[in-house]
Amino acid sequence: MRALTIAPLIITLVTLAPLVVDDWRHRRVYLWQLGLFAVAQVVFCLLTLGGAETLGNAAGSLAVLAVLALCVGLYVRFRFKGKRQAIGWGDLLFVVALTPYFEARVFVGFLVVSLSLTLAGWAFLRWRRKAAGDIPLVSAVGLCYIALLCYHLIAGR
Repeated sequence: MRALTIAPLIITLVTLAPLVVDDWRHRRVYLWQLGLFAVAQVVFCLLTLGGAETLGNAAGSLAVLAVLALCVGLYVRFRFKGKRQAIGWGDLLFVVALTPYFEARVFVGFLVVSLSLTLAGWAFLRWRRKAAGDIPLVSAVGLCYIALLCYHLIAGR
């Protein structure tokens, strides 16, 4: 991986910020915001990683995501008799937009860490009675992604 390119990184972070804020405040994300972030993300990855690595990352991570989505979908269908939606489309599309940056194995690690932190933070806020019933997944995973990008920028990766 080449060193992070600062201008596309800033554009990616600027397009990610409204998603994080809107999801936190209103538990919704707009399709145009997701699209803008996805385009910025792909451009950032192309300039930082190159075309072959970006494509390879996206393909591998999407395969992992497809397996996870199938497993979660089957679990929800059988456990709740299909009466519940486990994850919103905005959440799913946001996670798909992250795939070009990660190799499949690193993507799994990122998901495990960021989703664990998301659940722990949400549980703490619920315990303190400062959180609604649903989890702001885009906000929490987005903050984890911002932290990772800042770490990579500082570390020179």
